[in-house]
Amino acid sequence: MIANIESAIKSLGNYEFVIDGNVNSQSDWDNKVRFVIGADENDLAIFSDTKPVTYAEVTAKLSELEVDAKWFVVREKRNKLLAETDYLALSDNTMSAEMTAYRQALRDLPASTSNPDDVVFPTKP
Repeated sequence: MIANIESAIKSLGNYEFVIDGNVNSQSDWDNKVRFVIGADENDLAIFSDTKPVTYAEVTAKLSELEVDAKWFVVREKRNKLLAETDYLALSDNTMSAEMTAYRQALRDLPASTSNPDDVVFPTKP
């Protein structure tokens, strides 16, 4: 999942909009983003003179979505690592204390850290 300006706007509300190029600044936002408020008799878009969300709101949401995407990657890796050792947790198998600790450390992710960029995965015994 890649966060972008479109996904940020959509996550802030049920808006129809048009973006004419890249939006990297307040000036780009002011000049390149237009919100649709309806259609005329020829089914052409009617654009609003105002924006229902601000550039600051969109960039804040974009940052939030980027962090969410990083956490998604962390959880996917954690799940993969757990799946690789699931066979050891079967009832007919006795896991070593080291493997039990390893799997518990994996299950504790991502709650055991506050930043997805700082996750340290435990070492498999």
